[in-house]
Amino acid sequence: MALHLAIRAATRQTVTPQLANSIRMLQLGGAELLAEIDAALAQNVMLESIDETSTDSDFDDIIDMDAVMSPGEPEDTREWDEHIADVRADYIPDREPEHAALEPGLQMRLLAALHLENLPADTRQAAVAVLEEVDEIGRLQASLEEIAEKTALSLQTLQTGLAALRAQAPAGYAAYSLEECLRLQLQAQATSPERDDALAVLEAGLLAVGHFGPEGLRRNLGFDPARFTRALERIRMLEMRPGAEVEEAPAITPDLVVVKHGGQWQIELHASARPRIGINRHYARLVAGMRGGAPELRGQLQDARALMRGLQMRNDTLLKTGRAILRHQFAFLTGGDAAIRPLKLKEIADTIGMHESTVSRVTTGKYVQTPRGLFELRHFFSVTLRGDDEASSAAAKARIHALVNAEDPQAPLSDTELMRALAAENINIVRRTVAKYRSQMEIPNAPLRRLTAASRATRRA
Repeated sequence: MALHLAIRAATRQTVTPQLANSIRMLQLGGAELLAEIDAALAQNVMLESIDETSTDSDFDDIIDMDAVMSPGEPEDTREWDEHIADVRADYIPDREPEHAALEPGLQMRLLAALHLENLPADTRQAAVAVLEEVDEIGRLQASLEEIAEKTALSLQTLQTGLAALRAQAPAGYAAYSLEECLRLQLQAQATSPERDDALAVLEAGLLAVGHFGPEGLRRNLGFDPARFTRALERIRMLEMRPGAEVEEAPAITPDLVVVKHGGQWQIELHASARPRIGINRHYARLVAGMRGGAPELRGQLQDARALMRGLQMRNDTLLKTGRAILRHQFAFLTGGDAAIRPLKLKEIADTIGMHESTVSRVTTGKYVQTPRGLFELRHFFSVTLRGDDEASSAAAKARIHALVNAEDPQAPLSDTELMRALAAENINIVRRTVAKYRSQMEIPNAPLRRLTAASRATRRA
């Protein structure tokens, strides 16, 4: 233990302010980077906006000027990467950047609410353990039995924790399935004939619609057509994604763009990744000529140099990573998600000669504009399906989506039928995995898809 602590202490000493700034800049997305640049321009007199008529070589000259490099800074991205590899993956700067989001996400708000509630310690621990297993749309991805194995908490305690979490969350949050999500929302509503009818359709329909069909279900419930339609409309008004943020998502600024030059696809830095900013040469020379004076200006010059170097390192790493991904997933440009091959972070790290943690940072929250749309770089990493070195989870999802889009709305494919259709295409996954992928793509199960189709047909009639 003493040896381990000694090694960690030595490692942490390598985190200089310049290195910490470079790590933080590597993690910034396009919009965050622009906000960082705007803040720096407003606060640092040594920085200036470069005229729009300036060329890229002007920008490179400013970055490469002798004054940019400070003693002790790594001289290239490889050495920089070696330094970063020694830093813990969960390294957090001492101070958040001023442009960080002020509003926490739903999970953070729920976590804060649980700690503010007067709950027994074991109940709070159980609620937090359950919260950690809820995905971004609000669906619980692990059973209480599985969570119990991870945490050594009893099932009874976890059930109490789940109830405490749901009491703080939007109705339908932390449900195991879409069906339970919708049912929880109806149960949270005030009692009314329409609400009770919708609950009856939801609870009976998903089990019976496969046997009776929508019309048979209506007769089985004893509803007239108008009453049945109102119940279906009530279900359609429910929130399928209670975990999704209500706020409008900000526009995403791409970091990379795929373009065609001379008939060849290439990946380039987006304009947002090359902000028109530089060090004011006149001020820099004035400060250089001052013998020991103006410590504040010298500090600002040092900060400006660190910013420019961090920008260059970020862009070099981003472009190198993007090019390696494009080479590996080139078929995506013509075949879409169905053509995505299995790819791990380590493969790209080995290709570009950098640490896996660096690739993880540079692909998280960074986006590329492609002819097929805007995608996070993480989108192109996909696990290999069991027993198949060529098929990826992304390809399986793409085929599930295509099969559902092509199905007969009156006779939608069950998860078992989808599994068999995929197997016929040499994509071998179990039914549970089909259900998981379908849920991740927010595709309802077959009975609910059939009910939705019946509702639309009734409205048209």
